[in-house]
Amino acid sequence: MRGVPSDKAACLRGIEAHVLSIGYIAIDYNLMVFQDGDVWEGRGLPNEDAATKDHNTDSVSICAVGNFEIEAAPAAMVNAIGQAFRVATQQGWMVNGAAIYPHSATYSTACPGRNLNAQMGAIRAAYTSGGTTPEEDLTPTQSQQLADTRSIVATLRSWTEGAEQNKTMFGRIMQELTKVNERLTALEGKH
Repeated sequence: MRGVPSDKAACLRGIEAHVLSIGYIAIDYNLMVFQDGDVWEGRGLPNEDAATKDHNTDSVSICAVGNFEIEAAPAAMVNAIGQAFRVATQQGWMVNGAAIYPHSATYSTACPGRNLNAQMGAIRAAYTSGGTTPEEDLTPTQSQQLADTRSIVATLRSWTEGAEQNKTMFGRIMQELTKVNERLTALEGKH
């Protein structure tokens, strides 16, 4: 794909269909950035990515939508990627001052392409610069909704941490539930 697609949602549905067809449960990346700087959710920030082999549990991944081996990396996209990392940090999904690396640093791939790789310094500068973020443009009502959402996310994170500690027990419960469901299905089939 070259340039900015006329239907970004359809583009992302196509990417999702592809990754589902190869066994993933969702788009590999947390966020997707188009060449015009428009940022869309992939898996979303609350979810573990699947794009940074051996680092999925401790990283945020952003996909630059396009082929930057052959296309130039537009300034709007470069800036949006840096700002997206900054917002992820402000929301607590990244540690302040976290290192930002291209996909090729964690996996044998040409991604994100030589033209975007050449812009990593500019992405890091956009991440660390003051600039405005979408969050600074919120109305008071939107700011309150964001604060409420962050509170919910913090609660869910604490539940997830507790669930991780009981992962083995959860696995056993799911196995038993599967057996019960199979029995129920079998019984329903007899009636």
